[in-house]
Amino acid sequence: MGNGLTMHVAEHGLKGGYAYSCDTGPEGEQWWFKSAVKLDWNIRVKVKAATLASLGWHGAKQQLYTVLENLNIKVVEESISRVDFALDCTVSEDFYMSPYLFTARTTATKTENGIKLEESDGWKIYSTGRRTESVTIGKMPGRQLIVYDKTREIRDTGKEYWWQFLQVPRNTQVWRIEARFGKKFLKEQCGLSTWEDLEKHLPGLVLDMLCDHRMCDSKRMAGKKVSRWGLHPLWIEASRFMHDNFEDAWLGRPARVLTGERDRIAGIFSKQLRGGLISFAQLSGVSQADFARFLNDVTDDVYEWKKQHEPDFLKRWEKAGDKYAFLVGPIRKNKYD
Repeated sequence: MGNGLTMHVAEHGLKGGYAYSCDTGPEGEQWWFKSAVKLDWNIRVKVKAATLASLGWHGAKQQLYTVLENLNIKVVEESISRVDFALDCTVSEDFYMSPYLFTARTTATKTENGIKLEESDGWKIYSTGRRTESVTIGKMPGRQLIVYDKTREIRDTGKEYWWQFLQVPRNTQVWRIEARFGKKFLKEQCGLSTWEDLEKHLPGLVLDMLCDHRMCDSKRMAGKKVSRWGLHPLWIEASRFMHDNFEDAWLGRPARVLTGERDRIAGIFSKQLRGGLISFAQLSGVSQADFARFLNDVTDDVYEWKKQHEPDFLKRWEKAGDKYAFLVGPIRKNKYD
């Protein structure tokens, strides 16, 4: 597609009249296109977190225009509809998160799928057992702040390449403070819509968020009201970064996103294959002593099936190649070369 550009095209579109949904891979973006070109917003794009982390703000923005150029598309005007800004902070082993450290109320409580959810006036708290996993303040498409366990998310999603971005040992406890600004807040309240607007005002928007929604330190109590407590070290570190080191936020940190994803997915298939073969052997009445011969027989059977169903094999081969087009490459040194 378009000067060698590769995209996955989904079977569905997107609300708002976008007929086509496309994806340029783990280090790319999600794109949506309308079928008829009008004097309207015909293209929508979402840059992935890994892309921003790897290329940085300016690199990711340049990649957008490179894709558009390859598609022979001329940009007349841009409009920013959402921005997420994340601050990743390391914490000590005794760190704990509690919704009561924030200046907020949580009154209504319910349980969903074993995860405790408390919600009131735009506040959400997710907990497992007695451990709070995340606290969310506000609603989109307005302004929203979420504080959550990034280490837990990496472990749950298997996206190990994030450790390269974070540049800390894998046993480090990392919590993320994420400020989210939606279309309603950016345009209606702040009048921001262009790249220039955002680059000029983003630091102030994040600082305002950190000031309006504070995490306090129970060790620095000054009366019973949380609002009178001192700031939590996590908030102090985040605020200091915004004041003194914000320019670093525009920079990227290259990481093995593609190879990391390739290794992760290949690992899943490898485990499934081993488990399937063992179960197949048991169902076939194979003893442990005959397992090696059983593997040879399975290989011969699969190869024989390939020869007898060559068109079906080629179809499946090409389908898998298309599905993993962004990840195709050797997991380790190819012993079949």
